[in-house]
Order: sequence, then structure tokens, then C-alpha cells
Amino acid sequence: MSSEAISDREVHAPEIASELRYPEQRVNIDFQYADLITIGLLVLLEGLLSADNALVLAILVLSLPREQQRKALRYGILGAFFFRILA
Repeated sequence: MSSEAISDREVHAPEIASELRYPEQRVNIDFQYADLITIGLLVLLEGLLSADNALVLAILVLSLPREQQRKALRYGILGAFFFRILA
């Protein structure tokens, strides 16, 4: 690359020029064990609540006729996913 091309690039994109001048700059993210434990507990809690929702949904569809149970479970699970994504 010629020096004219680099200087032209620096004029139009100063952030690229700063990366070329200072490549040793890095982002330092500090994690502590307590942070990882918190994330693990949140994942566990989310799993337990999902299992609880599935159990409640299964109990609710027991009173329906057999052919409607499958449809109700499908709509219930899709609705749960939709609202989980929405939240």
C-alpha cells in the first residue's frame, strides 16, 4: 500500500488510522467468581421455571379430549416461547 493511500484513508477514517498506530491496545474485562456463580444460578433458575411452566401446561390440558391435547400443548409451548422472547 502506498503512503498516499494510507494518508487518504486516515483522512476519511481516523478510527482505522488509530488502530494502525496503536495495535497493542486491548479491552480488559474483569470477571470474578461471584459473577460466574450468579450467571450459573440464573441459568438454573430459568431452567426450573421452564420445567414448572411445562408441568402446569401439561396438567391444564389433561381435561381436554385426546385429539385437542396435542394442539393445546403445541400452542401453549409456542406461546411460552413467544412471550419469553418478547420479555
